[in-house]
Amino acid sequence: MTRNNSSCKLRTLVFNCSVRQAPLYAVAFLAMLLFQPVYTLLNIRSRTRFSDMSNPDVYSSVCKDLRDSLLVNVPAAVLLLILALVAGISAFRYLHVKNQTDFFHALPIRRGQLFASRALTGILAVLPSYVIGVLLSCAVIAAHGYGEILNAPEIVSSIAVHAVGFLLVYAVAVLSAIVCGNTLVSLLVCGWFQLGILLGWVALDSLLYVLMPARTNSAVVSLWSSPLIDVFQLLRPLGEDAVSYGVVGKQAADCLLAALVILVLAYILNRMRASESTGMSLAFPAMQLPLKFYMMSVVGAYVGLFFEDMTGSWGMLFVGMAGGAFVTACVTEIVYDMDFHSLFCHWKSTVVYAVAAAVVLGVFALDVMGWNSRLPNRADIVSAQLVSDYTPWECTNNTWNQDWDYANFSHDMIQSLDVSSNTYRTTYVSDSEPNGLLDITEVQKLRESDNIDRVYASAQLGAQAMQHERGKISEKLSTCDEYGDSVYATYLVRFQLANGKTFERQYIMPTDTQELADNADAVRYSKEYLSTSTPEAVAHSKQDVAKIIDVYGCEASHSASKRIDNQQAIRAILDTLQKESLQRDKAYIDSHAPVYYLYVRGKQDVELYGDERLPSGEGDGDDIIIIPIYDYETQTIALLGKYVDVMPKTFSVDTIAKISNGEYEEYTQAADIAKLIPALIPEDFANCMDGAVYHQALKNDRHVTVYMKDGQEIACGCYLDRTGGLVS
Repeated sequence: MTRNNSSCKLRTLVFNCSVRQAPLYAVAFLAMLLFQPVYTLLNIRSRTRFSDMSNPDVYSSVCKDLRDSLLVNVPAAVLLLILALVAGISAFRYLHVKNQTDFFHALPIRRGQLFASRALTGILAVLPSYVIGVLLSCAVIAAHGYGEILNAPEIVSSIAVHAVGFLLVYAVAVLSAIVCGNTLVSLLVCGWFQLGILLGWVALDSLLYVLMPARTNSAVVSLWSSPLIDVFQLLRPLGEDAVSYGVVGKQAADCLLAALVILVLAYILNRMRASESTGMSLAFPAMQLPLKFYMMSVVGAYVGLFFEDMTGSWGMLFVGMAGGAFVTACVTEIVYDMDFHSLFCHWKSTVVYAVAAAVVLGVFALDVMGWNSRLPNRADIVSAQLVSDYTPWECTNNTWNQDWDYANFSHDMIQSLDVSSNTYRTTYVSDSEPNGLLDITEVQKLRESDNIDRVYASAQLGAQAMQHERGKISEKLSTCDEYGDSVYATYLVRFQLANGKTFERQYIMPTDTQELADNADAVRYSKEYLSTSTPEAVAHSKQDVAKIIDVYGCEASHSASKRIDNQQAIRAILDTLQKESLQRDKAYIDSHAPVYYLYVRGKQDVELYGDERLPSGEGDGDDIIIIPIYDYETQTIALLGKYVDVMPKTFSVDTIAKISNGEYEEYTQAADIAKLIPALIPEDFANCMDGAVYHQALKNDRHVTVYMKDGQEIACGCYLDRTGGLVS
């Protein structure tokens, strides 16, 4: 027998190998038959059985569901991945049986040919069956009269994407089978290869947030670090109404490249693999120690984070990490040697790891680097920003129409795969240029020296607190008062330094820290802030974008509002309002509610939602700004009156019949009503008021109903501190 014999040709090797893998071919075909055309048939029957298909909406809904299930058949996709794992390991299972390994390696066949024939056999056993299943599904859909949903480019793209996903998972399975000498161990290692990198990054990120609570930037973690999850990430765009072939193609190309790289690595290792490694846990002994340390680190981190989450104690964090790492080391040694007597084998490496881990954890726990408690020199700071999940500390405009999405500062053991879930997103401190929409999406940089000093003072308070009891932060953040409100809150500061670098930290303080609130108030009523960051200032800077102003009084109905759509009038109103808003005084704002508010809408919002769109507290517009109008802004009010026929209704002694607090207390005397009017905050005014002011009002308010003389009832909050003791 020579190497030129026909039995050594690749196609002959693939054919012979396919004959031996006939059961895999049969299982793959029957499974795909069941999960694709049969599944499609059952789906059609179930959707149309009790549906009125003569209704165009119902028919359209059925067609959409059939299209989605054809392009992204989740059961079939899961089955495809399972078959990828089975095919990859079974194709190279001969490496785990000594007599088979000796037999194949004794044949006059190059290992490269043997690898190629085995790898191709696994692919041919599954992918053709998948393609046949898709074509049969298309035939079923067409036979039932829904052929209009069949789009050739979409179907070809779906097949290609599924094939790439299969190849990626299959390549990892092949690699696992080659680096192991035992089938059971190869299954375990394959699972670790599929998810281990992602789990490791998430564990590291979570652990750093416990040990470095001032940290704001999460580790650069991508779902693409897990081949299994890669596939579902790859399939997700196919379910959209319009498939973006550019996005899908780029992602598929990346995954295909990764699969090819893994297969090349598997090919190289297959050629290097010693025949004597058959039966061993790992065919490459050099992998044992690094893999052991990595598994100890990841498992130990998760166990420790679980203990810390349950107890809120750093002590239990370290106990859990030590226990998890120790058990993992013991189990790993048992698996490596396939012998329970190897429980404490190689204990010296475990001790070395323990000492190194203790040193590293000690450096972070003691904050040797000063990460949590050090600040840059004040003289080096050229701008500052501060945002918080507690509105009285905000140095920003915190009305509802900002796009903030503050996340709780938590240290759950296993976070969602969005590992940035416990930090402020970078959009909060965006440096992007203002867009052409009427929105407030950037936190303005504070550049005045006094404002930087105020933010710096707030940062100093947080940095000083970080020097003590960092290990109790989780416990603090879960502590609530008798009303269920959090006793601690978080805030983020960002300093731009003269050298171009950025300093950013997150701090935790008790919510009753008055100095933080005082610093924020001083910033929000500073000349710099009033001229750049308020809703009035933003609307004024983008006045050319504004198309409509709806003026609202105490009534929220659209019919009660008055509209201004004259562009010259809009510009005049926003100019005047901005000038008057610069005179805003904290004492006055704290003791008076707005009398009107302006609902300023841009062109895009009008085109998307039509003319009669009511203000909402849901933050559902990117092209709107709501602006409060106070009674001291007389020039603006006069200008509004000039451009509308009649101003909307407001509270006054002449328009209110009585005020009831719902506890059989009614106020009908003119003197009492006059005293209560500054304390009345119509519920709809919550959308336009400064968040810090409204937050303070909510802490000490009473729900009341205002009965107007025309018979209308208006629900309000009554700010008790403004009533002079009249309401308690």
